[in-house]
Amino acid sequence: MAPKTLQLGRPKAILLSPKVWHTIGGHEKYLTARLARRFEVTVLDLVDFGGRYKKMGKNPFPLPEGARLVERPTPPTLPLQGLYLELANGLRVLFCRAELLVTYLTLGGVLAALAARLRGLKILFIYADDYVAFYRAKSRLAGWMTANIANPLVARLADGAAATARLLAEDLRPYNPGVEHIPNGVDAARLAGAPPKTGGPFRVGFIGGFGHWVDFESILEAARRLPEVEFRLIGGGDRFDEVEAMSHDLANVSLTGPLPYDRVVEEMGRLDACLIAFKVNPLTDRVSPIKLFESWAANRPAICSPVREVLETAGQPGDQDAAALYYQDGAGLAGAIAKLQADPALGQRLAAEGAKRLAEHDWDRLMERYWGLLRQMGFEADLAGEA
Repeated sequence: MAPKTLQLGRPKAILLSPKVWHTIGGHEKYLTARLARRFEVTVLDLVDFGGRYKKMGKNPFPLPEGARLVERPTPPTLPLQGLYLELANGLRVLFCRAELLVTYLTLGGVLAALAARLRGLKILFIYADDYVAFYRAKSRLAGWMTANIANPLVARLADGAAATARLLAEDLRPYNPGVEHIPNGVDAARLAGAPPKTGGPFRVGFIGGFGHWVDFESILEAARRLPEVEFRLIGGGDRFDEVEAMSHDLANVSLTGPLPYDRVVEEMGRLDACLIAFKVNPLTDRVSPIKLFESWAANRPAICSPVREVLETAGQPGDQDAAALYYQDGAGLAGAIAKLQADPALGQRLAAEGAKRLAEHDWDRLMERYWGLLRQMGFEADLAGEA
């Protein structure tokens, strides 16, 4: 049966953000900017239980025209924090004036999804991280509830579902057979403004959140082996203080802390190569790495750990047209950096191969697929003119 078309003029959407808005970039920023072309978007900010995002510092992200942000400060002391988030999101959706719920959350979004179904809102579910592993690392109960209650329920209630990694899509398919794999991406035109590197020492950099999934141990071992190479670690998060302490005796390592997005583009212009350094485990095998696509957009070669999505996207080690170098440990990372340092033509070739693959990860191309999902959900008339 063909989906019912909603005849509502310019529709309203409510979006449950997976991160505190004014901290770090991510999928929801790109999606909101493009949804706001056709929807009035209200973003419900994440409540920062545990202070994870507070550690990253405030990093303002302007909202696009057509979107507004509902900021929600974290209560200083509050028991049953998960229940608070469930109720806060559920009540907002229950009494909102909207036609579409976009949720990145499962735990924290169950009551919102139920309220949306009760009110007749369409639900677009975007599974952008392995929430089971994330929550399990903090609480076995939260991990169990995510795997056995929140993920299955939200996926089943969704009218449309997308997962950013292949394994994430496989995780959801038992509950929503129609889930699509739509990877992460970048605003390629903006990153193309990164200036070319001119002069100075050979410099490599990691850009991103300082989470437990990042392989800082190999980065710092490589820095010890290559004292003439500069290592720039850009970002903040849970492990920032730990990494700062681990690197205190390394004169060739500098940590910038969190930077505004424009500054990040400037920093990329000072790099000879980007490090996509993850520990290899089931969590990181479910990550579609935005920073890989940013390095390609900025015309920089990438050195990566061999996690599944990178291998699927950039090519296997040894492939002649692979768009990345790979490493297994700190010694291997040092060897890959030295290889690029000794052979500038290799870096140019890797960057050129990455540029060929980038088109599939440009957000203008990715958004065509989201518009297609929304049309299938009944928003055909509202999306006239969108590719």
